[in-house]
Amino acid sequence: MSKTAFIGLSGRSYPYVRVRCYDFAAELKRHGVETSVISFRDHLSGGLSELEMWDRGDRAKLGMSVKALARLLRERPHLLYIQKIHYHAAAPYLLARLGMRPYVLDYDDWDEGIECLFKRPWLNSMLFGHARYSDILKAVAGNASACVVSSRYLLERLSGLTRNIALVPTGVDTTVFTPHGKRNDDGKVVFGWSGVVWGELMLDNMLFMLRCFRRVASGVPGAALRIVGGGQLMPRVREVIAREYRDCDIEVGEWLPHGRMPEFLSRIDVGLLPLIQKGNPWIEAKSPTKFFEYMAMGLPTVASRVGELRYITKDGQDGFLAETEDEFAEKMRLLAADPDAGKRMGERARGTIVDRYSIEIVGGNLFQFLCSCNLLERGEI
Repeated sequence: MSKTAFIGLSGRSYPYVRVRCYDFAAELKRHGVETSVISFRDHLSGGLSELEMWDRGDRAKLGMSVKALARLLRERPHLLYIQKIHYHAAAPYLLARLGMRPYVLDYDDWDEGIECLFKRPWLNSMLFGHARYSDILKAVAGNASACVVSSRYLLERLSGLTRNIALVPTGVDTTVFTPHGKRNDDGKVVFGWSGVVWGELMLDNMLFMLRCFRRVASGVPGAALRIVGGGQLMPRVREVIAREYRDCDIEVGEWLPHGRMPEFLSRIDVGLLPLIQKGNPWIEAKSPTKFFEYMAMGLPTVASRVGELRYITKDGQDGFLAETEDEFAEKMRLLAADPDAGKRMGERARGTIVDRYSIEIVGGNLFQFLCSCNLLERGEI
């Protein structure tokens, strides 16, 4: 039987590793493939936070890489599944360069420009064969037995680097993220956002959302905004709200473990996903986990008309897409003014997820693709 090891940097609490390592591994196992997951945070870090994982020095990064290498040699998987190209990819890539294991590259973000490798260029050259991220991406994608990407943007960018490539959206577990019936009986219309404010780009999106909400709240009694998340710049979001939005009903909570996210979303009436930097590679490449979670919960959503979102949502049917601040705020108003229309939109959103983006469907597609590349033994479907 084939054995596939999924290798990710962050922990199960972060969406991309939760879905594209843990959930994908579980789906392959359901199809008869033996799988394991090596999360640098969950298994090798000694309990560090997500932020500490990113801020590790090269000595600590190398230490975790040596542990990962030892574990891979001990477990002897037939196939390595490398999720993202961060410093955690060095150990499995080194095994592949030595001709010991084939690997699949799972690429779900455009990470060029993000400090995610080793800090010393010579270390990247020694472990990846190149110092620059762009060259490392070409090498890792070019030497992969197959590449799996999460968006059409990434499909286009990586297609010239590899022979075997497939689009597999992030998807969502529809048995966990499922509608909970009536949400609010206190007359409030609650808008919600969840995520990580990791840099200025995400901070700009949060400030855009706050401006839109203020415009809605000024004409909709009972409008409320609930935010949960973390990240380096979340304290600045809190400061802006305390200073400029004291007259608005806004609450900001801490990052929630994945098991508690459905509980939070069950108290939300409308999901929000502003990504205003149209044309930015990171934005265009996104297959946002939170978007699938909103829709799976039966929430009507207002999202930016960018990247993969344009292909997931049919504007006005199972969600709203918008570009300008005026358009975003107006579609928020429409949902606040007509809860029944929002409920119908949310039901259609749930149907879209069940039909096209449930973890069972995307996991099955992943299994079929890897079999077509002769990387897995076929199991019972």
